[in-house]
Amino acid sequence: MDINMEGNEDEAWVDVKADAEELGVDETFIDAMQHMSRWNGHWRRIARARTWRVRVARQEEAWGRVLDEVIKAYVCWKYQSPDEVESIASGRSADNEPEQTYDYTVGVYDIFTRTTQLTIQRKGDSISPAIDLIRHGYLAKSPTRPSVAVAIATLELLYRLRQRKPSYSIEAFAKVVCDYYNIPYRRYLQEVFADTFEVYLRIIWHVHKSILEALGWGTPDWRVKNACRACCYKVRRHNSCNSNLENEPPLRFGRLIAMDGNNSLKRMATAAHRVAGDTRSLEDSDYFLSSDFVNRFANEVHGRATKGPAVKHKGQDSDEDSDEDLDGPETEGDPTDGLHPSNGAAAGNEAQDARRRRLALCVKNWKSAAKDEKKKMWAIFDESGVFAAACCHGFVLWIMDMVCSGELAKYPFAIVAKTLELLGERPLIGYNVGCTFSVTTERSSLGPAFTAAGGAFCVCAFHGYSHSYDCQLEFHPNVIEGAGLEDLETMERLFSMTNALASVTRYASPYRRRLFIEAYLWQLDEDKHLSLGTFLLNNYKQALHIVDQQANDYKQAMTSLGITTADLDQWEVEQSNFFSRLGEEEPYNVHAIAYVERLQELRDLDSRRQRANTNFLSYIPGEGVNYTRDLAATRRAETEHRHANERYERVYADVCALKIQMGLVARWTTTSPEYVAVMKYLKERKYQRALRKLQKLVTQRLFELQRLNVAQTGYKMRTHITKSLQTWCKAIQAAITSLNAAAAALVPPRPPINWSEIGGYQFLEQIRRAEEELLRLNVEVRRLHTAIRDERILFNQTLVRLNDTNDSLFGPVKEFIERRRRVNNHLLSRIHDIYKLPGFRGTRGPGTREGSAPPENGQDLDPDLVPDDDAAHDDEVDVLEGDEEQDALGHLVEFISGLSTS
Repeated sequence: MDINMEGNEDEAWVDVKADAEELGVDETFIDAMQHMSRWNGHWRRIARARTWRVRVARQEEAWGRVLDEVIKAYVCWKYQSPDEVESIASGRSADNEPEQTYDYTVGVYDIFTRTTQLTIQRKGDSISPAIDLIRHGYLAKSPTRPSVAVAIATLELLYRLRQRKPSYSIEAFAKVVCDYYNIPYRRYLQEVFADTFEVYLRIIWHVHKSILEALGWGTPDWRVKNACRACCYKVRRHNSCNSNLENEPPLRFGRLIAMDGNNSLKRMATAAHRVAGDTRSLEDSDYFLSSDFVNRFANEVHGRATKGPAVKHKGQDSDEDSDEDLDGPETEGDPTDGLHPSNGAAAGNEAQDARRRRLALCVKNWKSAAKDEKKKMWAIFDESGVFAAACCHGFVLWIMDMVCSGELAKYPFAIVAKTLELLGERPLIGYNVGCTFSVTTERSSLGPAFTAAGGAFCVCAFHGYSHSYDCQLEFHPNVIEGAGLEDLETMERLFSMTNALASVTRYASPYRRRLFIEAYLWQLDEDKHLSLGTFLLNNYKQALHIVDQQANDYKQAMTSLGITTADLDQWEVEQSNFFSRLGEEEPYNVHAIAYVERLQELRDLDSRRQRANTNFLSYIPGEGVNYTRDLAATRRAETEHRHANERYERVYADVCALKIQMGLVARWTTTSPEYVAVMKYLKERKYQRALRKLQKLVTQRLFELQRLNVAQTGYKMRTHITKSLQTWCKAIQAAITSLNAAAAALVPPRPPINWSEIGGYQFLEQIRRAEEELLRLNVEVRRLHTAIRDERILFNQTLVRLNDTNDSLFGPVKEFIERRRRVNNHLLSRIHDIYKLPGFRGTRGPGTREGSAPPENGQDLDPDLVPDDDAAHDDEVDVLEGDEEQDALGHLVEFISGLSTS
């Protein structure tokens, strides 16, 4: 639909202004354009914007009128018998009498048949050619008068490719189709496949929702509450000999959740004065939280007023990007701003203030990194990333867009609010700044409810090693009772997969971006359900290995050393107290250290002074006539003599001042008890500093290794990282040498560290967490087995009901059930593998879900559900590839994280 500027141009501009007002374009801009010469072409831009937006709106309205019928026709085409499909497609009535029809021809694309044109028979009373085309297996680009259609089989292939390779673009697929047809690439085909693929996604999503409703799984928030069977399917144990029902063993934390933000899934904003044509929004999303809900928590935390770049809010013009605009406080705070006094962090007792200062140190690097993100580049993005949450098994719970901002506090607040609303009591939430966000939550409106629910925060294991030592002793999952062996780095694994979506969503419309993201998350959850059994099996083996092979060594070591569990608990308290005071030396110790260091320096300078004096006084010019050379040598000796005396006098003055400051009567000597005590402390401090340096280098190398494994890293970047790793390896080796030298100087000497012995170290926290892991796994395995048994019963009942009522959903529901049964067979094989483990400690067999009646007699037996023996040869075991050095480095990280520095 083009704007005709010929004839009465004033009337044409009236139409343009009316459309511009609808589009939100400033009227003064239109007036200025009207007075410009016609050749500049500005009016054509408005015409194109008007055309695109009106076209999209009208096409969406047209699809809305026929979408229900299109979905029914799709179900009929895919799941009915061939005779029924042929009868419908040929235009025959129920009594097999032909009805009045006429021919309709469209161009088609089908890589399987390479058909270029299709002629169908349309009924005279047909309401849309899209319905008639889909009955023949083709999806029209437009619902009204389509001139082109794409085969559903071709779109299904595109869908499968995109689900497995999200970076695969529609443009690339269009080129593949052109290659199949042996024709040059045509750019308009990208739009053809994009429009039809979008409608195809909507169709299969509506069919999927209908399947869930038929199974009773279509209630609001059903997916969040029930998708992960190991988390949600709580079981009670039925004792056939006793009418009493015994609940499953209680767990310290009801749910283990991870959350984090990611800035890869950005979306470009429109240029200045440009209006997007596609203004649709995905309202009925099953994953995305609405902006209205998230913005409820926008004012919970206020940003601290600091000098630096501010948030570029949506709608701010580019002319306003002056330096003055960037030098103001943010109106919204980030997850760590709860520590600031402006957010209720008033001065408390000494312990609270000290704890707040220590937690503030944990996020120093996090805040520095955040400043790099808060740049004017946010102005070019409408969505600057996503914030998401998932359970410990990898099932996505919620996701939300970060709109023109960084990782503000309102995003994790929204996750906490939804967790309290839907997921029950006692959640443990892992977050890379969970230590400080716990304080932020306490001071928010969610604080009382979160505390009453028994919730807690922790720092994810990998990020936790970069936090302060005392923070690790409180917030690292290795030391949290009830966390098991879970590292809660789930979001890093999730984002490593969703990052591939960035290339195909960066320039998409908001509607299509969310549609593609949601479709991919749906596939990820399907994959997580398939691999859940292997996940539990591998975790069970890991926990048994720690408990069976290391617990005995641990008990023998305690017996040989003559220590008890009470001793270990006391040492843990002392360790915590030590790290809480780490870096805070008493004033006397500071003066004593400075005094001893000056005494050592004075002793060295005294020997140098005496040597310089001797050289100067005993210097005799050589015989001969070279007066210039003798004069230079004399001056060098005199200068060395003078400088040695001046340095000695300065240090001597410092020694005297410190002696007076400390109130000493006599100068300390090397045999003085005080001097000996300070020297011992200096040696220990040197050892501690060497230990901290080694840990820092290992942590830095781990970050480099993580980046090295990122997909699609360029060759030059990989080369640079590889060289950096070689440097870090040398630095680590040097740090180990320094640590061993410092350890040897201690009294008594500490044992040296070497690469071959590090792999043998294990820690008490790991053994304790392994016992907890087994308890949780016993619960989760039984939950999964119970869910599989209950699903079989539900599936049989649903199929019988749909078949008896001749429901059109019988076909799609049957297809869904058949795949789900195969997946359940695979899971059951893994469950039986767990039951066969020598150290299995749980209850074999399914139980009864809370809130449901026990199964009838015979339903516990499952003749259709047999273990998948072939699956035993196709384990999805996560193996870290690498050489012996990388394996040793992993043990080194664990060793250093548990070393005592006292």
